[in-house]
Amino acid sequence: MGFFNDTFLVPWKTLSVREDRPPNSKFFPGSFNLVDYDKSCLFWPVKNGERGKGGARLQEMGFVATYVLMLLCLNIFTHSFCNRIHNFTCIESEKQALLKFKYDLKDPSNMLAVWSSNVDCCNWFGVVCDNATGHVTELHLGRSKLGGKLNPSLLELTHLSQLNLSYNDFEQIQIPVWFWNLTSRLQYLNISGNQFQGKIPDLLITRHASVVLDFCSNNFTGPLPLISFNVTVLDVSTMPCQDRSAIFCATKSTI
Repeated sequence: MGFFNDTFLVPWKTLSVREDRPPNSKFFPGSFNLVDYDKSCLFWPVKNGERGKGGARLQEMGFVATYVLMLLCLNIFTHSFCNRIHNFTCIESEKQALLKFKYDLKDPSNMLAVWSSNVDCCNWFGVVCDNATGHVTELHLGRSKLGGKLNPSLLELTHLSQLNLSYNDFEQIQIPVWFWNLTSRLQYLNISGNQFQGKIPDLLITRHASVVLDFCSNNFTGPLPLISFNVTVLDVSTMPCQDRSAIFCATKSTI
């Protein structure tokens, strides 16, 4: 093989030294007998000239054991690495912001029952955190039968990029002005199917290269707002907006 000049590697667990060789020797220059000695991950050089009759077989077993050891070490490294990159916890200030958001919601189905101060918010229903930092980046609460009011604590989630509140039961409430400030940082916003009321302000979004906004099946009134060029999808279907298609095309082409 060429390892250690004229030596080859064999696993320690397959070898036992002859009785005339002390077990604390640095090297074992004698021949070896095959036994099931319960040691692992240790390899010792054996000289080619001293392999004895079973040398070829022993060398073959050494190669197989080396391959198995490499796979084992790779598995251990992968497991350790994955555990390390997922060893994150929720940011405490963001947990408190989510708890304040929950406080103003109606949750008859107890979908947010796990939202508790005793549980890491990265493990909460609908919450997605960044693997490296623990910041809340996504909130997916669509079709959760939620109602009530929208709490401005959502603005404290400064790393939030996706928000889905679609098809809940907000009972035709008017979206507060502060809510639209979220659009300046979101990459995906879905509030469809809630019968929200009011007017949509100008949506000048700059943080992301591509933005998707789904406002369909609501009761917004008035003309569509000015929108940034990076809004690649804007769904306002089944809404009573004035001249919906014409205004969308005009504002889209002039921004």
